[in-house]
Amino acid sequence: MLTFIEELAGVWLTWALCVFNLGMATCSWIRNRVLPALMPTQPAFTPYPQLKPGARIAVVVPALNEEDGIGRTLRACYERAEDKSRIVFYVSLGLGTNDGTAAVARATARKLGFELHVLEADLPGRGPPHMIAGIRASAENPGSVVMFLHADVMMPKSWDSHICKAFQEDKRTVGGCFRFGCELPPANELSEYSKLEILALQVTDWMYGFRVRLLNCNEGDHAPFIRSEAYLKMGGHPAWPLLEDLEFQRRAWQMTATGARFTVVPAETQCDPRRWLKKGVLKVTWLNTLVYTMHWVFGWSGHKLFRVYYGKCPEEVAGAPSPRRAHRARAHVPVLPKSQLSRRRELARANSAHRVPKC
Repeated sequence: MLTFIEELAGVWLTWALCVFNLGMATCSWIRNRVLPALMPTQPAFTPYPQLKPGARIAVVVPALNEEDGIGRTLRACYERAEDKSRIVFYVSLGLGTNDGTAAVARATARKLGFELHVLEADLPGRGPPHMIAGIRASAENPGSVVMFLHADVMMPKSWDSHICKAFQEDKRTVGGCFRFGCELPPANELSEYSKLEILALQVTDWMYGFRVRLLNCNEGDHAPFIRSEAYLKMGGHPAWPLLEDLEFQRRAWQMTATGARFTVVPAETQCDPRRWLKKGVLKVTWLNTLVYTMHWVFGWSGHKLFRVYYGKCPEEVAGAPSPRRAHRARAHVPVLPKSQLSRRRELARANSAHRVPKC
């Protein structure tokens, strides 16, 4: 009886934390989307040329020791696309990857026959793999769409057609994302978890999906996509160890305040539930809430919050020799066009608050 009450309380707390997260996200949306639209300081958005028929879709897959799941993710993404000829993959390995992720990705590419580029980050954390591959894909495929796919997320059927249709429906559209969904565990594993734990997972699934539809959130598990020109203009993802997707979302909201449009397509990604159930749905939701609050309210850096979230410094996870040496390293990023240099300088100054401290 006591266990049942504890689990029921866990479901209620999970729901309460999701509601709190929704409130925090709404405040951020008002600050970065609504207020800049009411008091504009940036020039109005000029629509990009219409996507050409057969425009490429570059799928960026950041990965850190994902050899067990990377093949399944790439296969599902490729096989569920309607026009496979337009798809190109960029698997971006996080610093510290020491398993067979790259080998599995290359073997999958050879077997299915798709184009694959494997890149390696030189800075620790989650942000650098996004930034390196995103800018590389945008620079090599002008006039294309860049999509960011986590290694434990499955794409829906005809996902590429959904993306193309989104750009055709409104010329102001520069990007968007998919609705959020979370798979249930396989039938042979379902009995390992209580019904209330599965209910907590479903509550989280629904609340995250509602937040996406309400605020056009473009977080990582939603497979966000964007025009290559727009990605370069906004400066891409920051090279932060954590919260790179929240900063990408903030920059997207600021772009929509000038007249651009980010949309949510009517199809769901499916996130692997094992990382939620392994740690506990309540614990993961609590950690997410804590990290969001400390960042949005108190301005904590992604580096400091990485240690809160994972219990280690990014350099420890990556096996880097020292924080100072890791900070001096530079990622191999293609040189941007001259028109983008001033924007990159502004972003460098904005990111300076997230310098790597000593652990």
